[in-house]
Amino acid sequence: MISGYGIQGDSTGSLALFSDMLEKHLEPNEVIFTTLLSACSHTGVIAEGWSYFNSLCKDYNFKPSMKHYACRVDLLASAGKLEEALEFIERTPIQPDVSLFGAFLHGCGLYSRFDLGEVAIRRMLELHPGEACYYVLMRNLYASDGRWSQVNQKSHCTC
Repeated sequence: MISGYGIQGDSTGSLALFSDMLEKHLEPNEVIFTTLLSACSHTGVIAEGWSYFNSLCKDYNFKPSMKHYACRVDLLASAGKLEEALEFIERTPIQPDVSLFGAFLHGCGLYSRFDLGEVAIRRMLELHPGEACYYVLMRNLYASDGRWSQVNQKSHCTC
């Protein structure tokens, strides 16, 4: 239900359900926190999302998973705080994977920051150089920015 409210853009409903859970002394688990962080991201309540991420670590002693980190990146990137999101990725205490860069890339697309989107896709390619989908993402990014000469370059694709 927390996720459902979040998907519908109702942060009040998501946060109220979580609060009710805590009032009834129901211990949240890692999945609940992932759902809650995702709902905060979908509804744009960044400060609350940061607070819940910190609570996950400090109050409940969970070690954040890659999903939690991806939600945190999504919180920042969706709010247009792209430089801060990229810095967070670089400082993450675990090896970033494509989910972090994917969340970041989504924000880059929302705010037409093709320069930072290119950084994200290049990092994805470093992680998985043989994956054709990242070359397609790169070409789509260039096309979105009207960089047609780069779209047509064969050096971006190993096909």
